[in-house]
Amino acid sequence: MAVRYGWAAVPDPVDTWILVCAGLMAHADGNLEVGEWDFVADLLDDAEGVDLDAWMPVLTDPQALSRRFEALEPPADPKAAEAIAYRAWQVALADGEASEVEASVHQRIADRLGVDAATAEAWRERWSELAARGGEIAVGLAACLAHVDGSLDPAEAVGFDEILERVPVSVARRVELGAYLHAPPDPSDLARRARELPEAERRRIVRCVAPMVRASARGRAEAEALVRFAEDAGLTAEEAWRILERS
Repeated sequence: MAVRYGWAAVPDPVDTWILVCAGLMAHADGNLEVGEWDFVADLLDDAEGVDLDAWMPVLTDPQALSRRFEALEPPADPKAAEAIAYRAWQVALADGEASEVEASVHQRIADRLGVDAATAEAWRERWSELAARGGEIAVGLAACLAHVDGSLDPAEAVGFDEILERVPVSVARRVELGAYLHAPPDPSDLARRARELPEAERRRIVRCVAPMVRASARGRAEAEALVRFAEDAGLTAEEAWRILERS
């Protein structure tokens, strides 16, 4: 159940930590990128009982976020620290590259959570590798969906390029992945690879591709194909449709 404070309504302390830390990461380098903000919006969408109108002024104000961050009580559950740090680092990777400044802000979060520097660094490396694997799957999936009816229109090519730009891989690897647009991989193989990832990363793949599907003139066919992928990857059709229908 949400509790109302003077500044916002929050569902529970862990979700409060996640939202505040996600906001801090989005503002870390002074540039609020589209991918980063989209990820924060997804977190808001996931949290039950959150007053969006109350949260928006907080999330768009770095000073307000910092003040709220310093006032947070450390979570009572030690396992929550990793979940909070994970969500925060996902924001850093949302625009395709995590900077040293973002790593520094993430370490500040880890410090407040009681996580030592070596552990936090190991977490960032592991999560960056998972995000790269998931991002490559998202690029391949976007290519498959763009060709779902046997043709490729300019809007789909633009959507594909936007997804490709946000994959946290090297420039050389990004160029290689660009070839998927005209030679899509096998979607069943993509689903198999996705099943090897944690559920949160599989959900992120669907969210990454959903905007392209929503913008497509042939969105229904692509949406149904995306939902089939989600089911093959171990997610539910209901969850995939909810992501697709988010405004």
